[in-house]
Amino acid sequence: MLFVFWHKPCTEHTQAVESKLHGELQTCVTYVQTDVPTIELLDLPGIQMYPPELYQQTTHLVNSYINAPDTLVLCVVDATIPSLDSSVAIKAVRDANKLPRTILALTKSDLIQDEESIVEQIFERVLGNSAETKDLAGLAGCVAVVNRVSQDHVTLIEAESAEQGLFSRLFADPAEAYAPPEVQRQLRSNTTTSQLIAQLDSLFHQHIVESWTPSALALIQRKLSKMQRSITRLGPAPESLDPTAVLKVLVSQVQLSLQSVSQPWLALVDACSALLNCMHVNLPVFALMHCITLCCAVLCCAVLCCAVLCCAVLCCAVLCCAVLCCAVLATLRGAVLSWLNTLEALQKTHARRIHCRHG
Repeated sequence: MLFVFWHKPCTEHTQAVESKLHGELQTCVTYVQTDVPTIELLDLPGIQMYPPELYQQTTHLVNSYINAPDTLVLCVVDATIPSLDSSVAIKAVRDANKLPRTILALTKSDLIQDEESIVEQIFERVLGNSAETKDLAGLAGCVAVVNRVSQDHVTLIEAESAEQGLFSRLFADPAEAYAPPEVQRQLRSNTTTSQLIAQLDSLFHQHIVESWTPSALALIQRKLSKMQRSITRLGPAPESLDPTAVLKVLVSQVQLSLQSVSQPWLALVDACSALLNCMHVNLPVFALMHCITLCCAVLCCAVLCCAVLCCAVLCCAVLCCAVLCCAVLATLRGAVLSWLNTLEALQKTHARRIHCRHG
């Protein structure tokens, strides 16, 4: 699991962060465990409205991650704002068509005090009854949470208990419209940080099953097909070859090589003999020339033998390399198939865990 935290630029230090948005302020923390999913969590900076240059840079940075194909978005918005339509974060998500993969977290819900605002800005929003949430068609979820800052010197368990207590007090004496058990259940399932984590886990599981797994299996299948075509181009498998047929092919190739090498020298000997006959030389001169020709022929035969030996060694080396390559490719194919089986087993295991968790 990889966590990537992007420090939020402060408006008081605009000039200092303008050149640092794309890497110098990036901190990466790698967390490795055997029973966690492989995922990257990125805490992106808020979109700064001023100056215009910083607005363009922060908008480009946020959009570069939101528009990624496998991105799931946790959009954190201040619950105290009168209208969600004024949120630039929600606008960025809507423009990227990522609402079905986005969960809206309404933070600072504890700062809303009067009853009318609690109903309009918490109850109606998390139930999806407000006009502004109805405009967010397809939103994966909306959860209200309590504000927490670094100065709160409490543990996570204490903070969770306090958060549950606050929302329990809000639900203790509800208006008549929010008193039915079904409405109460919906309100409780869309409030507190623990419910937010549960909805994120459900969204992640849904994405794995419906999107990531099919695309990963298709990619593996394409790579397997490509590897199979490469193996097919190498020829038959070594275990399926007939040694006698392989030897015949090797001998025929050697014979062709010998013929191509010896034909020029035989033609030279015939040309020398014809030249001597045309010149009508006497017997001693002809014998001497014939001896020289024979010596040349013997020398050519020696060179020819060396060439044949080299060709034979080269052919054997090529055959050994081909057999070795086939063995390596067969091993790689087995490894890929084993990895595919492992992936399917992990998917089934994850599905069982999710079923047990929600069951």
